[in-house]
Amino acid sequence: MRRIALLILTLFPLLSQSTWAQPFVEITSTTGGMYACEGMTTSFIATPLVDGYGRWVVNSDWARVKGDVVSVRSVKEGAKIQLAYEFSLSNGTKWDTTFTVEVRPTTVVEVEQQGNRLVPVGKDGKPAPTEYQWRVDGKLSNEYRNVPFENPTIGAGYSLTMHLQSECAIVSGIVVEK
Repeated sequence: MRRIALLILTLFPLLSQSTWAQPFVEITSTTGGMYACEGMTTSFIATPLVDGYGRWVVNSDWARVKGDVVSVRSVKEGAKIQLAYEFSLSNGTKWDTTFTVEVRPTTVVEVEQQGNRLVPVGKDGKPAPTEYQWRVDGKLSNEYRNVPFENPTIGAGYSLTMHLQSECAIVSGIVVEK
């Protein structure tokens, strides 16, 4: 997961009368970035970096809050979802941050056996990925990159690791039976 520390600027009369910046919360997500995937649930986790009390502020039925985690069920590609996190220090000072989450398209890909080859096939009117690497029983295969898998072994499990610009994908696997 990528980590992003949100900053709040506050003026304090320090020795040099300078501006002091301190991150107060770190936000991470299950997608690894500040985006959600179409039709999938994405969770955003808030980790306070200073002592105090924080909470997600959500006024929508598309999001669920449980402690420091907000889970978002994204609707359609291109939608923009606003999330807010409020934080209070013990001295009564309050900080908050609001950020926008972009909903990216989700690519659905299935692995199909076509004769003695395994090929990725795009679904829902979307093309198959052009950059991918095969996994055989969970291990990456360096031999088969961006090409169909030739002569798969019976009983082995095959899946893909895809390299997509949107980073949103649902991939099925296949166990070769004949």
